[in-house]
Amino acid sequence: GISATYAARVPMILVEPSATNLLLYSEEFSNAGWTKVNDVVVTPSSVDAPDGTTNAFKLSELQLSDGDYGLSEYLTTTPSTSYTFSAYLKATSDSDVGKKVRIRIRRAQGTSISASNHVTLTSEWVRHSVTIDLLSDNTSCWFVLTKDTSSPTAEQADECLIYGAQVESGSVSTSYIPTSGSTVTRAADGLAITGSAFSSFYNQSEGTVYTEAVGRGYFDFNSVFAISDNSFNESIYQRTPSNNQVLVVIDGGNVQAGLLSSTTPTGTLVRRAGSFKVNNFKGSHDGVDTNSDTSGTIPTVNRLHIGASASADNKLNGHIKRLIYWPYHSDSL
Repeated sequence: GISATYAARVPMILVEPSATNLLLYSEEFSNAGWTKVNDVVVTPSSVDAPDGTTNAFKLSELQLSDGDYGLSEYLTTTPSTSYTFSAYLKATSDSDVGKKVRIRIRRAQGTSISASNHVTLTSEWVRHSVTIDLLSDNTSCWFVLTKDTSSPTAEQADECLIYGAQVESGSVSTSYIPTSGSTVTRAADGLAITGSAFSSFYNQSEGTVYTEAVGRGYFDFNSVFAISDNSFNESIYQRTPSNNQVLVVIDGGNVQAGLLSSTTPTGTLVRRAGSFKVNNFKGSHDGVDTNSDTSGTIPTVNRLHIGASASADNKLNGHIKRLIYWPYHSDSL
């Protein structure tokens, strides 16, 4: 709620950009839209899928595949673009736990290029992904699940369970978007506090923000939070944990403070704090990289974007565990 402080404290808030699942049939692997190359076999399964339904399928006879093709879907692609292919995979039986399959992207047209992820199957559903950066003449690709030819035959799985396939542009996988006959686009998440809900707790003279967040991929401009007038010219913000910007303050279009830290790997929970008032800016990263700036003004603002930039763009594509705001400056970061 809103009182002397404003705090967003829930198990995890997922904030994502808009994304489109380009696969027409994300769960119906028996559909003709999925090509079964080298006599691989797809059959329905009674095993519970990650969504609690029995929509999972069993993929068999992977040993008949050649490591390049197997369960495959062909898509037209945009050259010089990154694509990420993801799917939930699981061992069919205890005897297959620890054995391997391969998810793969390989060009269909243009200069030869491919990317693979060698997946070790477990007894639980795990979402795996692989990303490719296409060249300027790669106008189509195959998205494939096949045997893992890089492993000894005894370590290669002949079958596995599959659910929830997704192909999207970009270098990281976003949350699963089901499709059934057409592509589906998910809107970007929008979390913003404006109007009296904002002015009732925000102090225009000073403040401190503490965050705990996890980034799912590196993006230069993706933000954990931004306090602004809906523009970058008047804003206070923090970038994704994979970026080194702990606290940036801009007033009148000029950077007043830019407090930096070390960066952290994707998927790592990061704790950061930033405190601000005129001529007194402080920042910390996991309580270690503490720095300050003793010169600068602060902007007049009217909103708080959570997991987005000053204009609600550049979504975090990650999780926020905790965001706490205090309406006063702190010297003890």
